[in-house]
Amino acid sequence: MSNVSDLDAWINESIHISAKSDYHPTAFVAMRTRRGTVAAIKRLVSQGDTQSGFRRLKQLGLKK
Repeated sequence: MSNVSDLDAWINESIHISAKSDYHPTAFVAMRTRRGTVAAIKRLVSQGDTQSGFRRLKQLGLKK
């Protein structure tokens, strides 16, 4: 990914794929709306704990 718009596109596609598996990351979507994609990701990563959304993606086989 070369820029933020590429990252946004990738995240949007990931959310779309998640929705097909009946997982809707509403908290992350709201955080992106409030903070922007990069700031939302930085916040999640900096917290240090495995977020429930990441655990759910792993359960669905959408995260390695």
